[in-house]
Amino acid sequence: MKRVDLFAVIHKALRLQSARVVGALANCAGDLEATGRALRESRELLEMQIVHARVEETFVVAAIEARRPGAASRLTEAHEEHAVMIERLRTQIDEVERHATPARVHALYLEMTRFIADDFLHMFEEETLAQPLLEECYSQPELAAIAARARESVTPAEERLFAPLVLASLSTAEREVPGSIGKTR
Repeated sequence: MKRVDLFAVIHKALRLQSARVVGALANCAGDLEATGRALRESRELLEMQIVHARVEETFVVAAIEARRPGAASRLTEAHEEHAVMIERLRTQIDEVERHATPARVHALYLEMTRFIADDFLHMFEEETLAQPLLEECYSQPELAAIAARARESVTPAEERLFAPLVLASLSTAEREVPGSIGKTR
């Protein structure tokens, strides 16, 4: 059986969208159309983050806690911290939408990059600490079942948000592996 990695594919998609957001915000000040696109990209990233944290808490954190109580507390804390940061960013996006000055766009750019930097570190911890812990606690068939339940919990609308980014973030070799991108509706 192929090794089940609960983080790799979705984290690649989140990193891709994060990079797009940073680029869009870095280059949009003074251009209302570009600013509007950057704000839409930013909102999409934040929505993806909310969905991703919900799925991780429900399935990944729960799986870790079931076999190693307390071992996932740092992941939950990070998800809670991110939720607070996301709400602040949403408020900041609303302010920029109401009055898009170069200074406000730049301030949003700085806060968004800070959030993304923190999220990149969080994803690194999940991939290097949580994934090995899951592999220690669960067999590959059990991990595959957890992954399947997690994928099934995603709504069609949420899947439409993620699917283009998942596909864009996969290598050619990954696209050729059956089942590598999850379910298709």
